[in-house]
Amino acid sequence: MKISAGEQLVVEVKKSVLVGILPTTHPDMIDKLKLFLLKGEIIPKYDGTLIDTGLSPITFYLPEEKKAELVRLAAADGISLQEWIEKRLD
Repeated sequence: MKISAGEQLVVEVKKSVLVGILPTTHPDMIDKLKLFLLKGEIIPKYDGTLIDTGLSPITFYLPEEKKAELVRLAAADGISLQEWIEKRLD
């Protein structure tokens, strides 16, 4: 989970299931999730509610020196390595 506070509170979560949270037992919570969701889907499941972000991980390997250089560049911009790479891909 990543939380950013500014003019708005932004919460980013990984794909996860809220076990025991069903539309029949917690309709207000499900409605709030749907209302404030910017990306992804809220999907009812048999055992709870799935928050599907639509994100998929990518794993790749670099020499340690290259990774350290990328981390240093991201830190110089004041952002995480993931944010730094995402900016380069957009």
